[in-house]
Amino acid sequence: VLIDWELPGNSIAILIEWLKEAKKPSKVIVLSRRPESEQAALTVGADAFVSKTHSANNLLDTLHRLFKPQERDKAISPL
Repeated sequence: VLIDWELPGNSIAILIEWLKEAKKPSKVIVLSRRPESEQAALTVGADAFVSKTHSANNLLDTLHRLFKPQERDKAISPL
């Protein structure tokens, strides 16, 4: 799940907590134009943070890191 840290309101942290506590937790990547938001995003449970001030390759690298083939296979495997 990609979430913009600058969405209006104060519910981003609650949304991340809900996603992580769900029956099938999701990987959460927070995007922000403010690199100083990284620690706050990771503290509330984001799996990764990507600054919008960096190149798109940074997002691609993060996606590859979070969804390595063995991780992807586990997510697809039947129960």
